[in-house]
Amino acid sequence: MKTTLLSFYIFSLVCLFTQAHATGYVVINLNDSGAGSLRAAITSANADASASSSSPHLISFDIFGGGTISLASNLPALDNDITVYGQAEQITISGGTGIRGFSINAGKTVLLHNLVVRNGKLSSQAGAGIANAGDLTLEYCTITSNNVSGSAQGGGISNSSSGTIDVTNCTIAGNVAGNNGGGFVNYGSLNIVNSTITGNSASDGGGIASYNDLVMINCTVTANNGGGIYYVPGSGTVALLNTISVGSVTGNDLYAASAATIISGYGLYGTVNAPITFNGAPNTTDATQSDVFGTNVLANNGGSTQTIAIIAGGPAVDNGTATSAPTLDQAGQSRSGATDIGAFEYQPVPTATFTRLSEDLVTVYSNPGNGVFDVEIGAGIQGSYDWKIVDMKGKVLQSTGSIEKGNESQMQQINLSGQAQGTYLLIITTGKGIVNKSLVKL
Repeated sequence: MKTTLLSFYIFSLVCLFTQAHATGYVVINLNDSGAGSLRAAITSANADASASSSSPHLISFDIFGGGTISLASNLPALDNDITVYGQAEQITISGGTGIRGFSINAGKTVLLHNLVVRNGKLSSQAGAGIANAGDLTLEYCTITSNNVSGSAQGGGISNSSSGTIDVTNCTIAGNVAGNNGGGFVNYGSLNIVNSTITGNSASDGGGIASYNDLVMINCTVTANNGGGIYYVPGSGTVALLNTISVGSVTGNDLYAASAATIISGYGLYGTVNAPITFNGAPNTTDATQSDVFGTNVLANNGGSTQTIAIIAGGPAVDNGTATSAPTLDQAGQSRSGATDIGAFEYQPVPTATFTRLSEDLVTVYSNPGNGVFDVEIGAGIQGSYDWKIVDMKGKVLQSTGSIEKGNESQMQQINLSGQAQGTYLLIITTGKGIVNKSLVKL
């Protein structure tokens, strides 16, 4: 079962980046409704019958500097095959009392990229940030500060029995459930890779409460209230690889409602309750938050989403396996030497080298585009720099040597016309830090 689940996840992730799009809809303002709004784009995309799972509609944003869309009411449920593609400067979808971020209907294939979903507040429904009944992919997203009260489950994200969710390079933080599943509640199939789940709260499963299939690869779960990963045994399977779950404020870091066997390899856990038996080795238990992270907390360590850096000499460093591990960590850094456990790869160089610089220092024109991108290196980058292009599997496709630059803007052109449709990462490295930009070839 472990091999089947992991292989399926990797196969489905690769397929996402080779699909064409049916119709494009562009959001041009931060308004709650009206022409050019996200609400109008979803309404139009729902009504257009030309989409399919292999050729979904594309909703993109053309809003200088990004910003926040504050919802006055629930958005229409995503009721078609749709990709919602946030821009490099990031778009925040903010709910409110009685208002959630997104709903995905059963039988629909949806991709949400580079979005922040926050402040959904519900009293009797699951999933204040996102409620999914379809086939949902989340990448480079932050789901934060969402809340369900009373007996409701899934403060951040709920996944129904008909739903499948694939999560990569995301941060799920600060969400609250009155019942179970502060960050996630899962009744379907949930696959999480290279992601951080921290600071969430619930009665059980502050980080995750899973009642069905759960796969986690190179994930970090820490500082959740009400436990880290909670499993209710049934027909599902839990498979964990290179995953950290330590430092729950209250509750156990990994536990089950009754006796359960969990597939786990190269796991690093704190408190594990007695009914759990591991199928796989090696695994480490009784680790503490300070053992693994020292005093490090959620921060911008590079990439589009925040991470928690592990410390040199800690039990997470060099103790994972490269098998099935992503080539890059959540922060966009290459795996260094032996693979580390968790979403963050310790770098044997000063942390300042990987300081995340403002994306405003670099501007990409015609993005999404046809594969030829004009890149303006702004005046704020001076001295020497280099850049490289990597695909979503971490393979370096293009790279440069050192380029010298004065205090004027400088133009570079990147040609991906020979590559398949999909998402690529531009990494610009300077003496002061790195700038990451997503490039989307249509």
